[in-house]
Amino acid sequence: MARTTITIDDDLLVELKVRAARTGRTLSAVVAESLERSLRPETAPAADRAELPVWRHGTGLMPGVEIASLGKMLGMLDQMEIDEARRESREPRFR
Repeated sequence: MARTTITIDDDLLVELKVRAARTGRTLSAVVAESLERSLRPETAPAADRAELPVWRHGTGLMPGVEIASLGKMLGMLDQMEIDEARRESREPRFR
């Protein structure tokens, strides 16, 4: 692995350091990943990507999250989609 020196805008350096601290990685790792990403062709526009929170302490679900309630919520969402599809199929369509 090569070492190099680069000049970076102060605000960008702060953002890189914050990301490194937030993800528990070194500044070098964050910079290397950012450079690698910028050199790869994108598969999806960056605006469509969302950074999702990750629970890094221990294993399993975050405190307060229960599998039973997740299943119930998914069932409710499925039912809402079914109900919406039924409503749409009954509504007259205007052209």
